[in-house]
Amino acid sequence: GAGLDPSRCVPCEMGSYANTTGNEACTPCPLTSTTSGAAATQACQCRCRVGFIAEANTTSCIAGSAGACRRCPGELFCGFDATLPLVRAGYHATAEDPFSVWKCVLEQQCHYEQQEFGLQDGSVVVASRLGECAAGRVGLACGRCAEGYSSSLHECIQCGNKGV
Repeated sequence: GAGLDPSRCVPCEMGSYANTTGNEACTPCPLTSTTSGAAATQACQCRCRVGFIAEANTTSCIAGSAGACRRCPGELFCGFDATLPLVRAGYHATAEDPFSVWKCVLEQQCHYEQQEFGLQDGSVVVASRLGECAAGRVGLACGRCAEGYSSSLHECIQCGNKGV
């Protein structure tokens, strides 16, 4: 893309694009999206910002479609250009219905492999993939023990060979 400069072509800044060559003005991405860097040449290079997610689980062009990126619910984390959100610690959601989020009764029920994501403002978000529960737990909000496990206080213990 090129920004408007009477003497030369200048690449568009991050968050805008120009799909024509020459001395054309850059077009800004919709407010809920941006580009991954400068010099974007197509509207489809506008992708959902951190904190927003594409309305449909797709990687197709989103720019120019009103409301193409929606705000990510607070219990979820949506990174740049996310197609599926991650779930924050203490919550559970499934890949089949990622926007139905359940609070876990005890955070350790939903304790699973967590990843840390550093944001541009210096803060860190801890989140995990959808549908994961602590070992031996299943169901909504990881609320029950899986087959072959029994409940012992607040955890699920794998049954031995004695048919317990």
